[in-house]
This record gives sequence, structure tokens and C-alpha cells, in this order.
Amino acid sequence: MKKLLSCCPVAKEEFLHLIPRDFQFQPGRDMSAWQAKVWWLQESQAQVCMMRGKQLMAYGGIYTDREGYLSSVDQAYRECKQMVASYSLTERSMDSVQIRVDIRQIPVFPLFSKPVKFSWDKHNPWHQYEQVAGYWNELEHPDQPISPKNLVRPINIHTLLQEHVIWHSKLPQKEHMSVLEKFKECWHLEPLEEQMHSHYLAQTKEKG
Repeated sequence: MKKLLSCCPVAKEEFLHLIPRDFQFQPGRDMSAWQAKVWWLQESQAQVCMMRGKQLMAYGGIYTDREGYLSSVDQAYRECKQMVASYSLTERSMDSVQIRVDIRQIPVFPLFSKPVKFSWDKHNPWHQYEQVAGYWNELEHPDQPISPKNLVRPINIHTLLQEHVIWHSKLPQKEHMSVLEKFKECWHLEPLEEQMHSHYLAQTKEKG
């Protein structure tokens, strides 16, 4: 299976009943599925777009979270600042630049390997995972015959949570950073371990 490295947080974990994608099954016969723990990584991807009015003129850079979760937004904004200066764009210009962001979750298998650190990113530990999509299918009801009521579903490479234009150069200058910060606050995510710890503390407080 393909391995991937990520410094993004685990949003959730769940158990899925999986069978190999290339398994030769026979309809009507019982199937035994593997109950697997799947982690869902949450990440962002930002795209810079050049607009004329409401018409898309050209695409700029595509950025991922290579500097930490939601860092794609900062990288895209740096490019937009350069474009605003280069083309002398203002709030009243016909042309503008905007940032479109996808928030998505990716299904992976945890490998529990030691975190990796890179010289260009000393603040974020990177972890290694195995990719689920492309190698496994999900069986809705384990240990039952495959039928129209018990389907085998392919695992998508990611689940899209939001696709949205979060910033554009027609905003007042004083709002440029505040808009980005509000977006980050909205999509802030604690790592799964911290979520579970917070949930445990909340339950303990209720019982006390």
C-alpha cells in the first residue's frame, strides 16, 4: 500500500468493515470482512485565482499544508500580496485575486511510527500513514452475502467538507488579515488525542 507523510491532525477514527479491492467475490455467498481502524486526517488545500469581474481568467499556485495544518492559506496569501502589488490592484479594480480553499478528510491506516522532522519545518512533527483509498472497499454488513441490500463501496480518496472562497483583493485593506484569522478559527482542530482527553475531563466533571 502507498504510504504518505502528513503533519495534519487526526480529526476522527472509526472502524470500517473492509475487503481488498481486487478480491474476487461471488454474489450470494457470505463474505468475511476485516474490521479495521481507520483514521481521518483533516487538511486544507488553497488555490489562487485571477478574476476579471466574476469571470475566472487564470489559476495561480496550489498550496498544501506543508508548513502545518491550514498553512496553505498563508502560502496562498503571500502569492496574492505579490500579485496585488505587481498589478496595482485595489478594491475598485476590475481585476482581482482570490483564495479558494478546500477542507477535506483523508482515510488512512495509522502506522504508529516515530514522527519525522524536516529541516525546513522544525515546528511540526510529520507522521507516516498507509493510504486506504485504492486498496480497500467497504462492506456494509459483514458476514452476510453481497446483494443489493449489502453493497461493496469503494473508499474515496478524500471527503470534501467545504469548498469556499475565503479571501479576495476587493476587501478593504484593514480586513485582509482578520478574514483569514476568522477562517482559521472556524476550522481550528485539536488533535484526536486532545479531543479524547477533553471529552474525558468533561465527563469526569459532570460525574463530580
